[in-house]
Amino acid sequence: MRGPASAGAPPAQDVWAARRRIRDLVAAPPVVPSLPLSERWGGRVHLQMEYASAVGSFKVRGAANALRARHARSPLAGVATFSTGNHGAAVAYVAQDLGIPAAVFVPEGVPPVKIRQLERWGADVHVGGASQAEAASRCEERARAEGWCRPSAHNNWKRGDYGPGNCRNRPQRNAGGAGEVPPHGQDRTASAGLEANSVYVLRP
Repeated sequence: MRGPASAGAPPAQDVWAARRRIRDLVAAPPVVPSLPLSERWGGRVHLQMEYASAVGSFKVRGAANALRARHARSPLAGVATFSTGNHGAAVAYVAQDLGIPAAVFVPEGVPPVKIRQLERWGADVHVGGASQAEAASRCEERARAEGWCRPSAHNNWKRGDYGPGNCRNRPQRNAGGAGEVPPHGQDRTASAGLEANSVYVLRP
């Protein structure tokens, strides 16, 4: 795990504050062992099951932390964001918990299943434009017109737009040491905390 001195890492106290802020809304995802990967990599490999969250994605942690932190400072009238799936669903889920409206802007061509997922969490979905850039522009216009918050899908932990990963359920390191290997770049809202969406490799 990267320590607080690592480039771009949030201070540890902010991560723990985020954990306390969201724990009644976002359950820690389970961590399970993987026999095939353990055999392939020559160590004990554990996988964090992010699909087990309410919206099926790790992004709900960042959305919950960002919106709850802002709402505590000054009550939000509503939120507007642009997304083709998980980020929008996470924002809508948290907005529903806060009792405020959420508008999600998506470009044309987004699969109907993703639209239904957004609507399931109460999002007012606006489909239009050929690209994410156009969706972002329409989102910005709506946010300005309504005076709404516009949470970003990208990491900006200095504003509190990050969420803690699952440190309580992490497998314990042994005396031989261990490493954590993220399966993809961690540049999104919810993945800037502790081991969000991680693969754990514990060397024998």
